Amino acid sequence: MHAGSEGGPHVFEAFTETAVPPALAFSCGVTAMKGPRERMEDEHVIVVPFAGVHGQGLFGVFDGHGGKKAAKWCKENFPRCLMSALQQEESGDVTEALKHTFEDVDAHLEQKWAETDGKMHSGATAVVAFLRLEDENGGQSFLPPDYEPLATAVPGEDDDDGQVDDMEINSDDVATPPRNVCRVLYCANVGDARAVLCRAGKATRLTYDHTTQDSAEVQRIEEQGGTIEQGRVEGVLIPTRALGDPHLNAYVTGTPYTTEMELTQKDEFLILACDGLWDVIDDQEAVDLIRSTENAQDAAQELLDEARRRSTQDNVTVLVVRLRDPPKSLLGV
Repeated sequence: MHAGSEGGPHVFEAFTETAVPPALAFSCGVTAMKGPRERMEDEHVIVVPFAGVHGQGLFGVFDGHGGKKAAKWCKENFPRCLMSALQQEESGDVTEALKHTFEDVDAHLEQKWAETDGKMHSGATAVVAFLRLEDENGGQSFLPPDYEPLATAVPGEDDDDGQVDDMEINSDDVATPPRNVCRVLYCANVGDARAVLCRAGKATRLTYDHTTQDSAEVQRIEEQGGTIEQGRVEGVLIPTRALGDPHLNAYVTGTPYTTEMELTQKDEFLILACDGLWDVIDDQEAVDLIRSTENAQDAAQELLDEARRRSTQDNVTVLVVRLRDPPKSLLGV
C-alpha cells in the first residue's frame, strides 16, 4: 500500500498486515485536512510491506512550507532513498542508514533547486518510522543469503520516473518471517513533526522538536553565523531543521534526530503527525484520546477531529499504526 494526500479533509482506507504470525500483525490508518490554510502542503507515505518482508512497514509525514513540491518529492522518493542507504550501509547500522537517507534527500532537493534556477525553493519538516523485524543479533538471518529486497521494495530501472508511486510488489517475492523475531522501531525527524509511542498507556516521545524555541538549536545557528529574527531563522522559518530550504541550508540542516527501540507487548500504537496536531494537543492527551480505539483509521480521525475542535491553525496529517489490540480492560471485556 502506498498513499499520499492532496487536500483536505481526506480519509484514507486503513491497511492491516496479516500475512504474519499474530504477534507481528499491525494495522495503520491516516487522515489529513487543509484546515484554515489556503493550501494543503502536507504529504505522507505508507509502504507495507517494506524492504520485501511481511511485518515490516515504512511510515512518514512530510509537512511542507513555502509550497508543497519538497514534501511531494519526499513522499515519492524517500522509500527508494532509504532502501539504497540500507543496501550501502556496510556496517548494517539501520540508524546510520536512516540518517544518511535524510541527508541524501536534503542534497537531492538542493540539486533540484539548482536545476530549476531557484524555483523549487520549498522545504518540509519530516517524521519517519521504520518498523523492522530482526533476529536476536540485530540482523535478518531468517532471510535467504541471496535475498534481494531492493527489487521487491522499489521501482525497477525501467520505470519512467523512478518514483515509488509506480511500485508494484509481487506477493510471491515477499518473505514471511518466523515467529521468533523482534520488532524494532527506528524513528527519525527534522523540525517539529513528531512521533509518539503509547507504551502501557504512557506517551513516549521518539522525536525531538527542532525549533527556534530550543536554546541548543539557536546556539548552533548563531555559531554558524545565522540569526534568529522575530523567532525565525533569518526571519523566515520557525523550524531549525528541515528537508529542502536550500536558500537557508547554511543554518537549516537536514540531519535528523534518531531513535531505536525494541518493541514489547506493552507497546500499543504509534502516532506520527505534523505540528498542526501537536500545536493544540500534548503527547499524553493524544494517547489517552485514542487508547481504547481499536481501528487505526478511526483513531487517526479522532485525533484530527480533536485538532479541528481545538481550532488548529495549520494543515493536519495524522498517521496511526496500531501494534496490538487495546487492553481488554479498556474494552469492558
